[in-house]
Amino acid sequence: MRIKRESLLQFMKMSGKDVDCLAHEIGISILDIEMLLLGQCVDIDTSRKFIRYFGSSEAQNLIDWETMGKKNPLSQQALPTRKAS
Repeated sequence: MRIKRESLLQFMKMSGKDVDCLAHEIGISILDIEMLLLGQCVDIDTSRKFIRYFGSSEAQNLIDWETMGKKNPLSQQALPTRKAS
């Protein structure tokens, strides 16, 4: 998983959290946070903890889907449309 660096930095600034604090709260290493901020991929365990911490609604906005060549599975375009009964 890769994230939008600027979006994560904005969250950190607005919440007053530094790298150490955020890593501790998410339950990942400082190196993992640094990797995310450098635009590098992190492993599945780190990705799951990141998504669990932010919740899917917020995490989907922080994940850089385009860089990973994926479609956001929670975007309105990806969701199936329901027909009215």
